[in-house]
Amino acid sequence: MQSYSVTWQITLDADSPIHAAQLAREIQLDPASIATVFDVIEGDAPLPLPLHGTVRVDTRNVQRMHPKSRL
Repeated sequence: MQSYSVTWQITLDADSPIHAAQLAREIQLDPASIATVFDVIEGDAPLPLPLHGTVRVDTRNVQRMHPKSRL
């Protein structure tokens, strides 16, 4: 099985780091959210650059899978 680093980035205005994290999580969980794009880097890639295996994945086009279902 391959290892991947998956990141999602957003810039928010908030009262504190915890508030920013809470807002970001609410956005991730909102079914109507358009924040559905993740950068996926192969585990052995030295830098997050397209030349080093970064793939942009829009989760609107990916079937939902529970994390434990892949085991």
